[in-house]
Amino acid sequence: MPGTAVNRSAMLIALTGLAAPDTPVASGVQRAPVASVASPASVPVCAPVAPSAATVAGTSGPARAEPAPDPTLMREVEGNERAAYRSLFAAGQAVHGPRCFEVADLGEAALFMSPLVRQPGVFNRVLGFGLDASADLRDLARMEAAFASRGLGMGLEASPAQLSPAVSARLRELGLRRGAMSAMLIRRHGWGAGAFDAPAAWRPERGGTGRLRAVQADSAGQRAMVAAICARVFAVGDAIGRVLEALPAAGGWQHWLAYLDEEPAGAALSHVADGRCWLGWAATLREFRSLGVKGALDDLRLAHAAASGCRLVSSDTAVGTTASPDHSLKSLRRRGFEVLYQRATYLRLAPLHAPHA
Repeated sequence: MPGTAVNRSAMLIALTGLAAPDTPVASGVQRAPVASVASPASVPVCAPVAPSAATVAGTSGPARAEPAPDPTLMREVEGNERAAYRSLFAAGQAVHGPRCFEVADLGEAALFMSPLVRQPGVFNRVLGFGLDASADLRDLARMEAAFASRGLGMGLEASPAQLSPAVSARLRELGLRRGAMSAMLIRRHGWGAGAFDAPAAWRPERGGTGRLRAVQADSAGQRAMVAAICARVFAVGDAIGRVLEALPAAGGWQHWLAYLDEEPAGAALSHVADGRCWLGWAATLREFRSLGVKGALDDLRLAHAAASGCRLVSSDTAVGTTASPDHSLKSLRRRGFEVLYQRATYLRLAPLHAPHA
């Protein structure tokens, strides 16, 4: 889940050859790791080479190289996202039962599996693969077997620089095709030293128009509207929408809603825990795009993170191109985010028919 829906849609369209839909296919109780299938040779995931700088499109002008990420900070960013999805899956279990939202751990990697979606995207993916130096091809085989035995598609999120040539080759053998890249972003101020700058440091993209406002969705009706907008834009269906609506404030979740001329125009989620904030599920309805809706939601979420004393905020978004950087990437960079590294999603679609239980 990525912060935005754009890159997930592009990856699935590229894999299936289908015309672009109106909206993209999206991305508790611990399950013991599934038994190993084949027994390939133990090959480290991490290649024994110095990481290279990633090239990411900037807000203007030519692409610029980002410094190689600090491994500790990289783990913070990946761990922040995993913590948010563990909490989301716990809420999903409460709504739909444990078989509909499963989490399995292999080292630092976490598998998030849900038959309510089946295809990879926001759900049915692996987070944290490649961070654990002890991970090897046998772990990859176990992960593949876990998704295949449930009839689910599989997405594996990893920085290509973290994967050895042997693991990259094994991904291809398993039918996992590399999709679009995502920019992994952080906003920090005095890393490890405390809170962010005052919220007044952030300005809405189109402030002063009097038409656009964003609020925290405190009422049941507002939370239902947030869930409906996110489910529509991410194309995950009403069953997932009910989970998004049920995300508990006690579990660190916040729902955000943007209005344009008092009409609901966009929505987003954030998750705060352990001094970190994760921004995700930013969704703007098609008829309100390019009007500053996401920027208004970003401002409000960042202000909340600052008020909560967060030392780090992280998110991810599509990269775009040098000539045309992704809108969300530009928005977050204007708000003080930096690209820590790039991450690819390696995808394999689910079969047309799920196996019988």
